[in-house]
Amino acid sequence: MKKSMNWIKYLLFLGIGWLLILIPFFLIIELFFGSWLVSDLTKKWQDAERYNVMRNLTISYDISKIYSGSQTIIKYSRDKNGLRMTCKNPADIDILTIGGSTTDQRYLRIEDTFQYHLEKKLSAHLGRKVCIANAGLDGHSTHGHLASFEYWLPLIQDLAPKHILLYVGINDAGFRFEEHKGFDSINEDTFKGYLKANSVIYSVIRRLKYTFVNSAESAAYAGHNDKSQFIYSETSITNTTPSLAEKNAELFYDRLELLLARINKMKAKHICITQPHQLSVVTNNKTKGIASAFEYQSEVYNGLDYDFALRKLNNVLSDLCTEKRLIDVYHHPFSNDSFYDLVHTTPKGSKEISHKIYTDYVNKGFVNEL
Repeated sequence: MKKSMNWIKYLLFLGIGWLLILIPFFLIIELFFGSWLVSDLTKKWQDAERYNVMRNLTISYDISKIYSGSQTIIKYSRDKNGLRMTCKNPADIDILTIGGSTTDQRYLRIEDTFQYHLEKKLSAHLGRKVCIANAGLDGHSTHGHLASFEYWLPLIQDLAPKHILLYVGINDAGFRFEEHKGFDSINEDTFKGYLKANSVIYSVIRRLKYTFVNSAESAAYAGHNDKSQFIYSETSITNTTPSLAEKNAELFYDRLELLLARINKMKAKHICITQPHQLSVVTNNKTKGIASAFEYQSEVYNGLDYDFALRKLNNVLSDLCTEKRLIDVYHHPFSNDSFYDLVHTTPKGSKEISHKIYTDYVNKGFVNEL
């Protein structure tokens, strides 16, 4: 018994000894390498990162379970400014694309994104290098886009695009009357959020996690999941949808107006793009929707509700952006294999989007503004 107690004391003193060594060690590391005491610019970048801006990282994703392709492992990268692009300097950017995950296309190689294909087409057309930067952020609605213009984009030195493409609406359609914590921004009131913003140790652990292959299938938080599970069973909209969709469109109008003003302030020209989806489909001349598209105030709304609300937002895009500066991708006849879920496109779908945008760039004369 006495021997056992001695071992417990020994282990206890050993543990306390290690803590007395490790705690000061980690405190010194955090003090010198963390962001607890930082410059004003670093603090501004921290503010931007609270709105889901990711920088200086490369993540490998296994996409084999969400769509078939020539590669099962793809690499997703963001540069030091948080952008996905092929050119090196922000000063070279001709077109900046703003949107959510359907703009970001996280689970597509950069060579399969609509930005890359459009860049190639426009470069060939003009006989010079055209640079298109992808500033899409997973989960962002127009609430998040406004935050990007306030906290993120002003930090990118020499950023002066000629065009800013707004590929918006898909994340606003679900009655997003206010900023969605966790999507349009990170809930920074949590202890985890505080650590994420300042701790170098947390940052190292997070980056080590990214060195391993991540499963794209597990990213259902942003809607990236298998669409085969959905059944198109609904044939009518919910009674409350018209009034809520109208209110949603009015608030969307106000936010879009602010976005267009921000673009004008940057001395760029806007181009608005409507978005396609498969939450509702037309079969045998009849439109049907999935049973559960989104929730609002504990009520479940179906795919037809979603489509009704999105079309209201498309009308706002048409009114504010004007038909002259609107590209309608919503009505493009996509095939089933153009989407790997209900809103996110496969490489085939993204290539189709690039072709539609390019065609309008030529036909509407946008190409002459580059």
